[in-house]
Amino acid sequence: MQWVQYHDRQCAKLYGMLPLVHNMPVALTEHMDRSEKNLLASRVGRIHSWVLQNGDACTEEGDDIVLSKVPDVVFVKFPDATWTIPPLTEPGLYPIESVKRSWYLDAKRK
Repeated sequence: MQWVQYHDRQCAKLYGMLPLVHNMPVALTEHMDRSEKNLLASRVGRIHSWVLQNGDACTEEGDDIVLSKVPDVVFVKFPDATWTIPPLTEPGLYPIESVKRSWYLDAKRK
């Protein structure tokens, strides 16, 4: 429940207000990889899987699994892609790591 309250700037721009659901469509909000992968802002993929942080506790509530922390990595699948990222073997699977950044509503204030 805590994670769904985070601002997207605290979740590697994966909006904290949305749940993680296998095969859910997502759009990149910033350029992730400008190489031949062409992972630019607005590119659409689907959530494939995620890796929990060490010590993360998850509880089951009915059909839902509730995470207590932001996952370390969320894997997004780009179905039209032919590239792979070693050691991953599935084409179009891209890891998005969690990062925490400071952000301000007004850049001129402390």
